[in-house]
Amino acid sequence: MKPQEKLVLIDGNALVHRAFHALPPLSQKGDPTNAVYGFASILLKVIRDLKPDYMIATFDLPAPTFRHSEFADYKATRPETPALLSDQVPLVKELVESVGLPVLSAPGYEAEDLIATIITKTRGNGLDYIILTGDQDTLQLASDQTKIYFLRRGLSDVALVDADKVKELWGVTPRQFIDLKALRGDPSDNIPGIPGVGEKTAAELLQAHDSLEQVFAALPSLPEKYRRLLEGKKEQALANKMLVTIHDDAPVEITLDDFSWSDEHLRRALPQLTRYNMKSLIKRILEPSYAGPDNPVAKKPAQESLL
Repeated sequence: MKPQEKLVLIDGNALVHRAFHALPPLSQKGDPTNAVYGFASILLKVIRDLKPDYMIATFDLPAPTFRHSEFADYKATRPETPALLSDQVPLVKELVESVGLPVLSAPGYEAEDLIATIITKTRGNGLDYIILTGDQDTLQLASDQTKIYFLRRGLSDVALVDADKVKELWGVTPRQFIDLKALRGDPSDNIPGIPGVGEKTAAELLQAHDSLEQVFAALPSLPEKYRRLLEGKKEQALANKMLVTIHDDAPVEITLDDFSWSDEHLRRALPQLTRYNMKSLIKRILEPSYAGPDNPVAKKPAQESLL
């Protein structure tokens, strides 16, 4: 039987941020390069481990999204992106494009919305989908056909998460993970949770009542400790749900042929890697089995928590 073809979808912004913060400062001829190095290194690892047939990288744009239109303070508490990081994003995109990977962005939408849109638009092709990210939001997309290649800490501690693993770790299904976040909130995106409702309480409510809407429909019959927490909070919870739900309707035109991948494309990155004196990455491309001591993304034993 022919193996199932794989489409790897890269959450570009999540990976750039993770690489920047995971590696010490690096520079070449005055240009910061640690995010470029880290991005390229984990990309090589993913290609080696997953052997994709198709790949694409999605990136946020700096402009506000539809979520900002609904909630003006969305992500308002995030610190300003350091110049040493933002200056490397164009270099990462240059690297991605040099190896023939399309770079996809859309005004008003975030990278994970584009990932969900691609999955929806290509679902009839019988593919396995693997999302490369360090952002927990994408756990809601896990399914029988979609797994999350999740960077848990740094660049070396990774897990391949499917729908069953989401249920094991969080006590809810990927669909319910949206409602869990709506109840507990998301400090990283400045989304206020329901006061007093943490992950454990949210999971207990959803295990008993399946969805956010059904939790509030059952409010009169809930134990008093839950009623006190949830009374008058339905509107806030539903607004949160809209913000944390990944949308799959971004206005992008794509065809599967645009994402076709071959390992031979990697050699196209050699001029840029040579310019930045990234000798260990060059060696890994020319000798795919290489995993030398100067490779900071060498595989380490996985841990059991996504927290």
